[in-house]
Amino acid sequence: MKRFSENGTLLLVVSSVFFTAMALLARRAMCDLPPAEVTFFRSAIGAVICAASFAAGAASLELKRPPMLVLRALLGGIAIFLYFKTMGVLGAGEATLLNNTFVVFVAILSPLILKERFSWRLGAVVAVAFFGVALLIRADMSGGIAGKLFGLAGALFTALAVLTIRNLRRDHGTLTVFFFFSLGGMATPLSTFGDGWTVPGVWTGAILVLMGLCAAAGQLLFTHSLRFSRAIESSVFSQLTVVWTYAAEIALWDVRLSVLTGIGALTVLAACTYLGAAFEREGPPHGPVV
Repeated sequence: MKRFSENGTLLLVVSSVFFTAMALLARRAMCDLPPAEVTFFRSAIGAVICAASFAAGAASLELKRPPMLVLRALLGGIAIFLYFKTMGVLGAGEATLLNNTFVVFVAILSPLILKERFSWRLGAVVAVAFFGVALLIRADMSGGIAGKLFGLAGALFTALAVLTIRNLRRDHGTLTVFFFFSLGGMATPLSTFGDGWTVPGVWTGAILVLMGLCAAAGQLLFTHSLRFSRAIESSVFSQLTVVWTYAAEIALWDVRLSVLTGIGALTVLAACTYLGAAFEREGPPHGPVV
């Protein structure tokens, strides 16, 4: 039997549990705090973990290309801010689903930015994914459209962040890239500082700390799992976060999904799973960057 650290499938499942817990804890924290403040604390805890690792000598802070690292921080910070803002409007399940459509934008942007091949098959899957998104928008034409637009904008910035990660991973370690992502996630929400921000109570503070720890654990486990899992496995299991988050919301917050929302969500999940597997077969890093 494989050790846990070398069992790609088990690592993927556990990382998806941590990402689900992060999303649910963030939603709970937003009952007391605005999304921007929750984003700040989620990122601050990740930055502290990275800084402690650097100080302890467990990893090295690499500054080989500062402009690219700053770009990583900027794009990642905007992406995570929009993800949490979406969550504040739509809830954790749909926000996570829309964020996972970043692979669709990667498929569109890669040929334009990296001059990679774009086949008619990938184009057809992209069209299917956008059809699923259209169903999600059509399912709620009342107050949820702004949230869906935030979610899609967040997915676009996540895709740009992924392309930046692909560039940085040639000569920078995981913790350095994650550290600058966390710094960006701290800086971006500060534009709304004072707009409803409050000092968290003891209970809310504990939730924020646990949320940040879950986010860091999920990210690091997912990154480590890519060494031991096949492309299709990591693509399929990365969608578990969406499924489990939706399921937990239904159980804990009595969320109700319409038939149209369910069909749209399944369509988007299937398309994103296919695209994720297709990109991993060709080598680019793929996975949650939230």
